Amino acid sequence: MRILVTTPTGKIGSRILSNLLDSTHDLTVLARDPAKLTDAVRRRSSVVTGNLEDEKAVRLAVTGVDTAFLLVPPPGVTVTHWRAWIAAIGTTFAAAATSAGVSRIVLLSSTGAQHDDVGPVSGLGDVERLLSAAFANVTIVRAGYFMENLFGSLPTIASQGAFYGVSAPDTPYATVATSDIGDVAARWLADSTWTGHHIVGAHGPTALSPNETASVLSDVLGRPVQYVQIPAPALRDALLGAGLPALVANGYEDLFGGMARHLDAGDFSEEPFGAAHAGPTALRTFAERALRPALHAQVTAATV
Repeated sequence: MRILVTTPTGKIGSRILSNLLDSTHDLTVLARDPAKLTDAVRRRSSVVTGNLEDEKAVRLAVTGVDTAFLLVPPPGVTVTHWRAWIAAIGTTFAAAATSAGVSRIVLLSSTGAQHDDVGPVSGLGDVERLLSAAFANVTIVRAGYFMENLFGSLPTIASQGAFYGVSAPDTPYATVATSDIGDVAARWLADSTWTGHHIVGAHGPTALSPNETASVLSDVLGRPVQYVQIPAPALRDALLGAGLPALVANGYEDLFGGMARHLDAGDFSEEPFGAAHAGPTALRTFAERALRPALHAQVTAATV
């Protein structure tokens, strides 16, 4: 069986490959910059140079593939409509994979993708429906909020003892380490026996509210950390002030504003949630392993 992995140098794609390198399956990777691939991946894989916007490269990458992993990456600075761009990526991929006779698709999506008002996540919902209509065998991995996103809050944690968000402070939601997402996707990719359409969750052992997250961070980081709820437009303004493109800032305003509304309504998630879908990485473990050293390095650099 030949497996295609897109975005192979990212956190999730590289984790998938680390799971598959010792398997008996043949591997293909579609890489924007093959120089970033590890030597082990280059030796083990058929490497196609290009990205998911390059129709010719996508068609070459899916040739001879039995099972394909699709992860839609963040948009480039020239993209003018984030959701439409996501749909276009899905359309190009579906057309190429259909023509090549790909049997199974594993798509990385997100919690909340079933809703139409959560910005770019709604675009992933568009791709879910597109692929499910085009292929008999599709597994959709709906991931929770990436724990790695907390790296972006380290500057305000260091300077203000706070991190900011739009969701209500006491409403829990799923979080997950990207390594655990990669492990879930790799299991489905390596299994040549499943059929039909599946929606599976990828999340950590416990859903946490922002206030509970603040408590964990305070304990692990050794300093008081509080969560501050802000309105979605204030988040957009902060992102614009940090230099992010308007497309991204507006998209995150829509995403986190919609997420907060649906969390309040109790209908944000519909995928299975429980021990069978939980990865091993708790937020405390992630904070000890990754956030604490990163914060220490940041504080040390600021005092030099």
